[in-house]
Amino acid sequence: MTKAIPPEVKGDKEIASRSTESLHRDGDHWLLTGPNSPAVQRDRLGLVPALENAIAIIEALNSASPQVASLADLSVALKISRSHCHSILKTLTGYGWLRFDERTKVYQLDIGILASISSIFRSGQLETVRIVMNELVHRLNLPLVISKPQSDLSYLLVDKFNVSHGLEVGHPIGYRYPRDAVGQMRAFLAWQPPNIIDAWLDSWEPVRYTRRTKTTRSEVLAELQKSRERGYVRSDEEFAEGLLAFCLPIFDHESNVAFIVSCTTVKEALLKREASISSDIFHAVKRIHDQTGARPPYGFPTALPHAT
Repeated sequence: MTKAIPPEVKGDKEIASRSTESLHRDGDHWLLTGPNSPAVQRDRLGLVPALENAIAIIEALNSASPQVASLADLSVALKISRSHCHSILKTLTGYGWLRFDERTKVYQLDIGILASISSIFRSGQLETVRIVMNELVHRLNLPLVISKPQSDLSYLLVDKFNVSHGLEVGHPIGYRYPRDAVGQMRAFLAWQPPNIIDAWLDSWEPVRYTRRTKTTRSEVLAELQKSRERGYVRSDEEFAEGLLAFCLPIFDHESNVAFIVSCTTVKEALLKREASISSDIFHAVKRIHDQTGARPPYGFPTALPHAT
């Protein structure tokens, strides 16, 4: 359902075009997936190379899941020497973080990694988010995704809630949305101070994900203003063809965006229910704020006007 988008030139600068999400039929439901390759990785920091290589291997295997990868796959894709890559893989396997299949000679993540990070899943606000969103997804009967803003301005998928029919979010936990993933980006920026918004835009290199993606500073600022007036974010086929998304930020006790909740599905399934769905998501976020002692920033709505 994705289409190739020709590059666009505005002034003397070409705007890159890229499709990061793919929507296709899988039996009786739609499946939303993204890049699924060991080569998908973020920039290295250049601090401790061996540690960064180990992290890159873990993230590559997580991004490729449920696919598996061989030593050669990882070594070539991540540009790590074969001997060094093999040593890292053996170490991670020894600690139970990876599983090695002797017959096929491939690696995949193993359950042992969860034991080492189990405290994250017991963190207060995230646990509350999970409880509230699990209830919400059953009420809406629509998929929900929870992502967390990262220091590199990407958004890390920390949990997802699928339903038995309709659209299934196929991205694995740990998937990274780009900094300008439309719904998350607007939810992150809409209620930020002007200096934060300006700094974000100053370092932004526009990417046209679909023919409806906004690629100018003025367009983005206008959409942020609409989001504030509406009380929630709306992304209408701007990040993936055929999809409509409603998003809202979840704040912490210092008014920072801790998480972002997104409800994304086939456009036709959301349009007729927009008022009720956006209201349910808004009240779920308000409940999380109330239960965790969060402090939404000045200007964040206390009720929805339902102006679209």
